[in-house]
Amino acid sequence: MLSSLGALLATPLGIASALFSRYYARPWLAAAYRRLIELLAGIPSVVYGFWGLTTLAPLIGRLQPPGVSLLSAILILALMITVALTANIALEMAYAMGEHRSASVIDPPQHRVAAARTRPAQASRSEPAG
Repeated sequence: MLSSLGALLATPLGIASALFSRYYARPWLAAAYRRLIELLAGIPSVVYGFWGLTTLAPLIGRLQPPGVSLLSAILILALMITVALTANIALEMAYAMGEHRSASVIDPPQHRVAAARTRPAQASRSEPAG
């Protein structure tokens, strides 16, 4: 039940987060957001659990007793799933567009589109038939 509710909460958030960072955010915001997601993806699950127990559970306990509840566990699990989904979906979207991993992580897509528009087109070289 805990995993199902966490996944149910995290799936739309992860997809929306990946779409926002890929298509709607300004280039500087998208780059900062991707760096934040990469940083959060590197945090071990034990640290998330400890943070939830020491910070989130008492906060929820003030709003709705008891503090250590299913709600705090669901929210922590949803955060971990959202981070993993956002990182994976953004990478898969880049692969689907024909990019390799280094281009998708380093350069926001808006920079590549602007650079492609400003570069002169290269003449195609065709081999003479013969």
